[in-house]
Amino acid sequence: MKNKSHKSRHASKGAVARKAASGGRAVNDTSFATRRDALPGKAGNEAGAKAKQQQAALASRKNKMQAALAQKAIGSRSLGGPPRIVTFAPLNESASSHATLRAFCGACGAEAVQTERPVHVVTAKHRFTTVLRPDLDEQRLLDAIKVSDVVVLSLDCSSAVQETIKEINTEPVFEDGASQYSGTTWFADIGLCITDTTRELIRAINSHGCPSVVVALQGLDSYDSDKKRRHTFRIHQRYFDSVMSENTKVLSVDSDVEAESLVRTVANMKLKSLKWREIHPYLLVDERSYDSDSQTLTVSGFLRGVNASASMLFHLTNFETFKASKILAPGDPTGAGDEALGVIDEADEEVQESLVGVQQNETAFDEAADFPTEADVALAEAQKKTVWVPEGVSEYQAAWYDNGDGDNVPVEAVNPPQLQSHHVVDTRSHYSGRSDAALLNAADVLRDETMTDEERAAERARIRDECEDEERHADEVDTPIDIPARQRFAKYRAMKSFSTSAWDPKENLPLEYASIFELSGYAKIRGDAIAEVEQCPAMVGMYISITLEEVPPIVADADLLMCSGQLRHEQKWSVIHCHVQRSAEYDEPIKSKTPMLIHMGFRKFVAEPIYSDAVVGNRSKFARYFLPGERFRIATFYAPIAYHPTPVIMYEAPSRAQVQERAPLRLTVFGSVLPPNPNFLVLKRVVLTGRIATIYKKVLIVKFMFFNEDDVKWFMPVDLFTRLGRQGRIIKAVGTHGMFKASFNDTVYQHDMICMALYKRVFPKWRTVAYNEADILARPAGDSDDDA
Repeated sequence: MKNKSHKSRHASKGAVARKAASGGRAVNDTSFATRRDALPGKAGNEAGAKAKQQQAALASRKNKMQAALAQKAIGSRSLGGPPRIVTFAPLNESASSHATLRAFCGACGAEAVQTERPVHVVTAKHRFTTVLRPDLDEQRLLDAIKVSDVVVLSLDCSSAVQETIKEINTEPVFEDGASQYSGTTWFADIGLCITDTTRELIRAINSHGCPSVVVALQGLDSYDSDKKRRHTFRIHQRYFDSVMSENTKVLSVDSDVEAESLVRTVANMKLKSLKWREIHPYLLVDERSYDSDSQTLTVSGFLRGVNASASMLFHLTNFETFKASKILAPGDPTGAGDEALGVIDEADEEVQESLVGVQQNETAFDEAADFPTEADVALAEAQKKTVWVPEGVSEYQAAWYDNGDGDNVPVEAVNPPQLQSHHVVDTRSHYSGRSDAALLNAADVLRDETMTDEERAAERARIRDECEDEERHADEVDTPIDIPARQRFAKYRAMKSFSTSAWDPKENLPLEYASIFELSGYAKIRGDAIAEVEQCPAMVGMYISITLEEVPPIVADADLLMCSGQLRHEQKWSVIHCHVQRSAEYDEPIKSKTPMLIHMGFRKFVAEPIYSDAVVGNRSKFARYFLPGERFRIATFYAPIAYHPTPVIMYEAPSRAQVQERAPLRLTVFGSVLPPNPNFLVLKRVVLTGRIATIYKKVLIVKFMFFNEDDVKWFMPVDLFTRLGRQGRIIKAVGTHGMFKASFNDTVYQHDMICMALYKRVFPKWRTVAYNEADILARPAGDSDDDA
């Protein structure tokens, strides 16, 4: 068998010429790179291009080396870095985080202090700052995680725990459905000591974005055989490798040797990078002093993240945002760092941002006056225009009759005869009025008392019934009989295409839009805000003291204080959008405008977000419910600006009693913020439905969609569709009781349903307040202003 000969009979003319020019040698210079380099003006051919590429590679390598060195310096005495912040917390009910902390401090040659405030632990080579979380308080653990470098989670895996788990699994259930033991265990048949509480804590840590994690297993020495001990260790190691990050370490801490191994692991493990935290200056407050006369609080700690300035605003987690007057460098309290430098920066009022995050409208009424000024009246009259419109037309549709472009369409030609009575509509812009966006107090928004189990069950049953009806009849509404449809749906409009039809994002805005900000050129503003802090005088790694002004005294008594600096514009309010995902264990429908406790980076808010479809574009369809079967949504609410990639997690809003008792909350959704965009359209869709009265192929008579002839004529330009995908339009009204003739593009069957889709833009409620424990704890649960 002979191979097939080459298709070409001879070499090309170019190949022959190159061979002759090279003295008979074959030259392969026809590659893409050679031909590209031969052309002038192409990428990489300008003078010095190779040198520029080498410089860029050297700069990139240098930045990576500096970042690696800075990370390695954290906790190292020889490199002069700040201490590593290590948080100790339990993972199940019988675990003891204090026992793990005591073993850790003993291996470091220090004594463990029973306090929840930060404590410095210094060894010959390393420095640590320990934070103790002694109970299973998920909220307080998340607060500590916001500033921690390493989290040590203690899990009791003793034989007594496994015996209890077996009893839970084998205990009979009583007639009322209750068991003798509370809680649920997972994979107990293979020896895994994981309960619902453990899984909820792990889920919250992962949703928030966790730093480096070490799991300390307790009680392994309680097993009789080494085989059982090794099996228990391996099964938990596999579990945490599957549910936590890749660099999670699992250790045992039952002996002094194992405690020393824990210290080495914490000191030498690679720290996980949290992007949202690295663009903000922050510190864990280890010293604080309060001056009651001047109401100033001085907080001290090692500065982390990026540089800081006294001209920026500083936020205390769980409290408020404050102005700073100055920043000092008192020197490293551990004696292993920088010396005292005194005042290194003072606030500049000209560049310092205001604490007021909402815009003050220049045309607004003066709150101190009982009547508008002459300038207000003149501006209002200048912006006011009288337009004659049919009676019953809403303010939203009145703009359609404002034909300022010269397109004078007579009203009589487009409206029914009985609608010719007119009334005057004020078409003045919403921007000319004062926004009623006064910030509320957190204690005014939260409920006083916790809902009883019966009330909570009744509320969930009601929402579940509404969701089932919504799933069966998505967006469908009944046309009222006593109110004309043209009035009931006056704020709605039809669209040919949801994604491409024109919709002006500036029309018919609520009053709250006069008080918020819009960032024009978000990417550049964010980049400038991040680059601005690089020139600040307080450097990363320094031990600094920040003097905050107008601080209430209750803040100084908090167990754990975390201070973070805000970038430029982060105090301004806007419309915040978040791409969120449902928590897998939360099986209840989430209704739009349900109050939520929102963790957004270092800050917390109580807000009522609305949900919409997770799409790419400038508009999204409003969702009345976030159902258990749905994974992703866009949550929209009013809040101060936060730059991406700030994480967002939401809990059911607690009552004041729950906050004071530190009761556990249920995680609902989690995600990250998107660029703030007040022009993003959230459109609510309603579908009017009608029945088929008579049918003849593509032409039919529809009933029960409207109940008078005038409504049919009003909605005649709107397209129709059916549940089976037919498209049609209204031809004419039939009779005076709302029936009409319609024509469709294909045969319509008797069992089909005739539909008409209408849309209107919806906005979140202005009910967002900063979560401030000073307000909540200062007012006991059950007390309100109305009782006074």
